[in-house]
Amino acid sequence: MSSQIDHTYAVILAGGGGTRLWPKSREKSPKQFLSLVGQDTMVQMTANRISKLVPWERIIVVTNEKYRKQLETQLPQVPPSNIIAEPQKRDTALAMLVGALYAYTLDPKAVVINCASDHVVGDEAEFVRVMQAAATTAGQDPYLVTVGITPT
Repeated sequence: MSSQIDHTYAVILAGGGGTRLWPKSREKSPKQFLSLVGQDTMVQMTANRISKLVPWERIIVVTNEKYRKQLETQLPQVPPSNIIAEPQKRDTALAMLVGALYAYTLDPKAVVINCASDHVVGDEAEFVRVMQAAATTAGQDPYLVTVGITPT
Protein backbone atom coordinates (compact mmCIF):
# COMPACT_ATOMS: atom_id res chain seq x y z
CA MET A 1 0.00 0.00 0.00
CA SER A 2 1.48 3.35 -0.99
CA SER A 3 1.39 6.32 1.31
CA GLN A 4 -0.58 9.46 0.52
CA ILE A 5 2.65 11.37 0.05
CA ASP A 6 3.28 9.17 -3.04
CA HIS A 7 0.27 10.83 -4.66
CA THR A 8 1.09 14.41 -3.69
CA TYR A 9 1.69 16.97 -6.43
CA ALA A 10 2.54 20.65 -6.17
CA VAL A 11 1.18 23.35 -8.43
CA ILE A 12 3.21 26.55 -8.44
CA LEU A 13 1.28 29.57 -9.65
CA ALA A 14 3.76 31.74 -11.55
CA GLY A 15 1.73 33.98 -13.81
CA GLY A 16 1.95 37.31 -12.02
CA GLY A 17 2.18 40.31 -14.28
CA GLY A 18 4.68 42.52 -12.47
CA THR A 19 2.22 45.15 -11.28
CA ARG A 20 2.41 44.97 -7.48
CA LEU A 21 6.05 45.65 -6.70
CA TRP A 22 6.70 48.47 -9.10
CA PRO A 23 9.24 49.78 -9.98
CA LYS A 24 11.34 46.71 -9.21
CA SER A 25 8.82 44.32 -10.73
CA ARG A 26 7.67 44.96 -14.29
CA GLU A 27 5.73 43.04 -16.92
CA LYS A 28 8.93 41.60 -18.42
CA SER A 29 10.38 40.78 -15.00
CA PRO A 30 7.60 40.12 -12.46
CA LYS A 31 8.62 39.47 -8.87
CA GLN A 32 8.64 35.68 -9.23
CA PHE A 33 11.72 36.10 -11.46
CA LEU A 34 13.54 38.51 -9.16
CA SER A 35 16.12 37.67 -6.50
CA LEU A 36 14.62 39.64 -3.65
CA VAL A 37 15.71 37.45 -0.73
CA GLY A 38 19.01 35.67 -1.33
CA GLN A 39 20.59 34.57 -4.60
CA ASP A 40 17.75 32.49 -6.05
CA THR A 41 14.69 34.03 -7.65
CA MET A 42 11.38 33.80 -5.85
CA VAL A 43 10.13 31.01 -8.13
CA GLN A 44 13.38 29.08 -7.65
CA MET A 45 13.04 29.40 -3.88
CA THR A 46 9.45 28.15 -4.09
CA ALA A 47 10.35 25.16 -6.27
CA ASN A 48 13.34 24.23 -4.11
CA ARG A 49 11.16 24.44 -1.00
CA ILE A 50 8.40 22.32 -2.49
CA SER A 51 10.90 19.77 -3.85
CA LYS A 52 11.46 18.77 -0.20
CA LEU A 53 7.87 17.47 -0.28
CA VAL A 54 7.47 16.06 -3.77
CA PRO A 55 9.94 15.00 -6.45
CA TRP A 56 10.60 17.41 -9.31
CA GLU A 57 8.56 15.31 -11.75
CA ARG A 58 5.47 15.99 -9.61
CA ILE A 59 5.91 19.75 -9.63
CA ILE A 60 3.59 21.54 -12.05
CA VAL A 61 3.97 25.22 -12.88
CA VAL A 62 1.10 27.26 -14.30
CA THR A 63 2.17 30.49 -15.96
CA ASN A 64 1.53 32.82 -18.83
CA GLU A 65 2.89 31.86 -22.27
CA LYS A 66 5.25 34.84 -22.24
CA TYR A 67 7.07 33.40 -19.17
CA ARG A 68 7.45 29.78 -20.33
CA LYS A 69 11.07 30.14 -21.54
CA GLN A 70 12.12 31.95 -18.35
CA LEU A 71 10.63 29.15 -16.27
CA GLU A 72 12.28 26.44 -18.33
CA THR A 73 15.60 28.22 -17.79
CA GLN A 74 15.10 28.94 -14.10
CA LEU A 75 13.60 25.53 -13.25
CA PRO A 76 15.41 22.98 -15.43
CA GLN A 77 14.50 20.20 -12.97
CA VAL A 78 10.79 20.57 -13.77
CA PRO A 79 9.85 18.53 -16.84
CA PRO A 80 8.87 20.91 -19.69
CA SER A 81 5.57 19.02 -20.01
CA ASN A 82 4.77 20.13 -16.44
CA ILE A 83 4.98 23.81 -17.33
CA ILE A 84 1.50 24.82 -18.39
CA ALA A 85 1.39 28.15 -20.18
CA GLU A 86 -1.92 29.94 -20.52
CA PRO A 87 -2.28 31.83 -23.81
CA GLN A 88 -3.59 34.88 -21.96
CA LYS A 89 -3.81 36.03 -18.37
CA ARG A 90 -6.65 34.52 -16.34
CA ASP A 91 -7.34 34.44 -12.63
CA THR A 92 -5.81 32.43 -9.80
CA ALA A 93 -8.74 30.04 -9.39
CA LEU A 94 -8.58 28.98 -13.04
CA ALA A 95 -4.81 28.44 -12.83
CA MET A 96 -5.29 26.27 -9.75
CA LEU A 97 -7.98 24.28 -11.52
CA VAL A 98 -5.85 23.74 -14.62
CA GLY A 99 -2.93 22.56 -12.48
CA ALA A 100 -5.14 20.21 -10.47
CA LEU A 101 -6.79 18.74 -13.58
CA TYR A 102 -3.35 18.12 -15.10
CA ALA A 103 -2.20 16.39 -11.89
CA TYR A 104 -5.30 14.17 -12.03
CA THR A 105 -4.47 13.15 -15.60
CA LEU A 106 -1.10 11.96 -14.28
CA ASP A 107 -2.50 10.33 -11.13
CA PRO A 108 -6.23 9.89 -10.41
CA LYS A 109 -5.37 9.74 -6.67
CA ALA A 110 -3.48 13.04 -6.77
CA VAL A 111 -3.53 15.37 -3.81
CA VAL A 112 -2.58 18.86 -4.93
CA ILE A 113 -0.70 21.51 -2.97
CA ASN A 114 -1.08 24.99 -4.49
CA CYS A 115 1.81 27.38 -3.93
CA ALA A 116 2.33 30.99 -4.90
CA SER A 117 5.64 31.60 -6.66
CA ASP A 118 6.42 34.78 -4.76
CA HIS A 119 6.09 34.00 -1.04
CA VAL A 120 8.92 34.10 1.48
CA VAL A 121 8.92 31.24 3.98
CA GLY A 122 11.24 31.71 6.93
CA ASP A 123 11.01 28.25 8.53
CA GLU A 124 11.20 25.70 5.72
CA ALA A 125 11.27 22.70 8.08
CA GLU A 126 7.97 23.86 9.59
CA PHE A 127 6.55 24.48 6.11
CA VAL A 128 7.42 20.92 5.06
CA ARG A 129 5.95 19.47 8.27
CA VAL A 130 2.69 21.40 7.90
CA MET A 131 2.33 20.63 4.18
CA GLN A 132 2.94 16.92 4.78
CA ALA A 133 0.23 16.92 7.45
CA ALA A 134 -2.14 18.84 5.16
CA ALA A 135 -1.52 16.44 2.24
CA THR A 136 -2.09 13.44 4.49
CA THR A 137 -5.35 14.91 5.81
CA ALA A 138 -6.54 15.86 2.31
CA GLY A 139 -5.82 12.35 1.05
CA GLN A 140 -7.71 10.51 3.79
CA ASP A 141 -11.13 11.71 2.69
CA PRO A 142 -12.27 14.25 0.13
CA TYR A 143 -11.05 17.16 2.23
CA LEU A 144 -10.07 20.62 1.14
CA VAL A 145 -7.33 21.80 3.48
CA THR A 146 -6.33 25.45 3.63
CA VAL A 147 -3.08 26.52 5.27
CA GLY A 148 -2.21 30.14 5.87
CA ILE A 149 -0.48 32.58 8.14
CA THR A 150 -1.05 36.12 9.20
CA PRO A 151 1.01 38.14 6.69
CA THR A 152 3.64 40.56 7.93
